[in-house]
Amino acid sequence: MAVIHPGAPWPYEHLVGHACFYCHLPVEPPAVVWFGSEGPLLLHPGCVLDLFVRLARDVHEIECTTGRPTTV
Repeated sequence: MAVIHPGAPWPYEHLVGHACFYCHLPVEPPAVVWFGSEGPLLLHPGCVLDLFVRLARDVHEIECTTGRPTTV
């Protein structure tokens, strides 16, 4: 994971203007990038928060419906 700041140096400058993984709008710095198995996941800061909340909610639902904790 990395934060892309304005004036982003290599290797991140080529990601500026690409679509956000969550909302699909173009991303300008500041932004967050994670590198997955298929390539970079580029996100606006607000989209990181929205996605995090939804992921956490999904994990909570799994824990509640299975009766098993998902944490190690």
